[in-house]
Amino acid sequence: MGTGQISRHLAEIASGAAEGTLVVHNSTISVNHVVSGTTSKLQTGTLTDMGGGLNVGGSATIKGSRINGNSVAMTAYARHVSAAGGGIEQPGSLLLVNSEVSHNHVRSSITSTETSAGASTDGGAMEGGGNALTVRSTKFMGNTMESTGPAGL
Repeated sequence: MGTGQISRHLAEIASGAAEGTLVVHNSTISVNHVVSGTTSKLQTGTLTDMGGGLNVGGSATIKGSRINGNSVAMTAYARHVSAAGGGIEQPGSLLLVNSEVSHNHVRSSITSTETSAGASTDGGAMEGGGNALTVRSTKFMGNTMESTGPAGL
């Protein structure tokens, strides 16, 4: 993606899922949201949502860009819910240079009253764990996370 903007989308695909090679240069990725949940009491496993701005499954190079105001929110009646990567979810490799990752948010909450139920969050700005991560001359500011559950987890 050359100079451009991805903004104000509500869906995992619209938020910028990338499985191949992604190049973002002098662009803005902002105000995108991944929102999901369930009220089903039959859900027994873990429910997870990731990547409010970008979900980099392959490799990505981001230069001179802004990733801001994106979010991931998961609410469910389940044993465990998890939300990660408000700005960027990075299971692949990422080069992030001369950019800004700001004011992204991750929230997870459990509606179950079981004390063994738990909610967790990772990476208000970004959640890594991929093959390789290189960050140079990049500002991170105002990124947040919150989790609520019956056990306080």
